[in-house]
Amino acid sequence: LVGVPDNQRATVNVSGINGAGTASVSLGFLVGDVNSSRSVNSSDIGAIKARLNQTTNSGNFQFDINASGAINGQDLTAAKARAGQVIP
Repeated sequence: LVGVPDNQRATVNVSGINGAGTASVSLGFLVGDVNSSRSVNSSDIGAIKARLNQTTNSGNFQFDINASGAINGQDLTAAKARAGQVIP
């Protein structure tokens, strides 16, 4: 998905399910919420700190907030800047 606003919900329409079915799904997007708790808090910040300097892979990609390929101080700074945000 592109152009999805941060800290909001978006409805995605999916077609072709089992050949012909359709469905609508509401998804919440929140930069910095690495543990999917629907808020950015100290747990997210701690989780990023615990993975600092790791190369991104299939098991830790969600902690690479800026999608640089590595979990680093920029990711940590981004999460700290978003602390207190919640998905409505």
